[in-house]
Amino acid sequence: MPSRKTVVAALAVFAVAVALSGTACKGKSAGEAFAEKRLENMMEKASGGKVDLNLKDGTVKVKTADGSSVLTTGEQKWPEDLPGEAIALDPTKVRAVVRSDDENGKQWSIHIFGFGEDVLEQYSAKLKAADWDIQSNVSMGKGGMISAVKGSLQVHLIVNVEDKTGSISFRRDKE
Repeated sequence: MPSRKTVVAALAVFAVAVALSGTACKGKSAGEAFAEKRLENMMEKASGGKVDLNLKDGTVKVKTADGSSVLTTGEQKWPEDLPGEAIALDPTKVRAVVRSDDENGKQWSIHIFGFGEDVLEQYSAKLKAADWDIQSNVSMGKGGMISAVKGSLQVHLIVNVEDKTGSISFRRDKE
């Protein structure tokens, strides 16, 4: 049976899909407020605990006793609150940012697009130059992934070079 966190995460993804399809817009209509409350109730039943869900202005906020997540669809820049040793992926464009915080640490997931074909090679070189420990560097047809660690900070980059989309995640574990 999936853990409570897994169920809440799955429902949060569902909430994000609803928000991105038009539920999260400025000024909630009665239908939007109803949908938000209904999603919140579903998540509370699935998790067995209190869930605070807020869909507003292109932002989805989910807060539970285990932690919180925030998806901002309108944030089209690198998060300013990334740890100092995090290396930005340049040049690229940002589509959305998800921030998650729980008892084990904090994570930033950045949905990216518009990068060049040599993005994996360039990013790997930047990581090595900054003394990151490359854990894996895999090319798969028209894409690939890189995972690296520096102290308590981890980075995972996954890209599809053909359509120039991907995701880069940073995770800082609590020490």
